[in-house]
Amino acid sequence: AITYNHCMSYLRKRKRQPQDQPLEDSLPVADSAEATLNAKLVKELQLEQLEKALEELRPEERLVLNMYYQDGLSVRQISQVLGIGESGVKMRLLRSRNKLGERCKNRRHE
Repeated sequence: AITYNHCMSYLRKRKRQPQDQPLEDSLPVADSAEATLNAKLVKELQLEQLEKALEELRPEERLVLNMYYQDGLSVRQISQVLGIGESGVKMRLLRSRNKLGERCKNRRHE
């Protein structure tokens, strides 16, 4: 969930930057039910893209992200499980998040 939120934050920041014409502005919305359905479909598409981006990561990158975000383990606990220092865990988390963000960004442009 946190990884998803990280990617969503990235996409929101990118959305704030001026673009030619956002997709949402070019589509007429008839009513709030249709808008809700569109929002749900967009969210499902983004989740699907996130899952595909996660699959592209190396297993050890996914492992660290899953341990931290999905399992809720602390950096100290992960360092004990993996037998590496806490700074090593923090660096792996940072690199994995950055790589995932890049993968999400690349998928959005496909």
